[in-house]
Amino acid sequence: MEDCKIIDLFFARDETAIAFTAEEADSQPVRKKHGRAKWIAAAACLCLMLCIGIKPLLAADIAAPSAGDLAPMIYVSDTLYYLAAEQPDLTGSESDFVYLGKILSSVSSSEYPAENFQANDDIIGAKVYNYGENIVAALESGYWLYEAYGETGE
Repeated sequence: MEDCKIIDLFFARDETAIAFTAEEADSQPVRKKHGRAKWIAAAACLCLMLCIGIKPLLAADIAAPSAGDLAPMIYVSDTLYYLAAEQPDLTGSESDFVYLGKILSSVSSSEYPAENFQANDDIIGAKVYNYGENIVAALESGYWLYEAYGETGE
């Protein structure tokens, strides 16, 4: 029936019929567009951008070795330690740590540290703790576990 009304209006020559229909159109409630969906999509994009942007910042203290670089290592108590491949969450384990000292010097990332409290990473001033058979370096980003060099077949 509405189809007929539209066709009649299209062919109508009477201005009152067109005006009447315009009044009807004005009296119809205006529906909101889907504004909420736009905000949800914008929020999802923002969250995605934050997640992608934060991940590199979290790993900024210890960068992955590039070609020619050695794994991050620390020389403490006449033993060479390397950064463990799997990093456990050591938060809350502080009571098991035994303080050894601080990193005093560093060498190039392509060299092995050879002096006590020396690292081949830029972590001078990091506190070093004994943790069982391993050591832990306390950095701003958290605790990093180092294992004795040669224990995994290097």
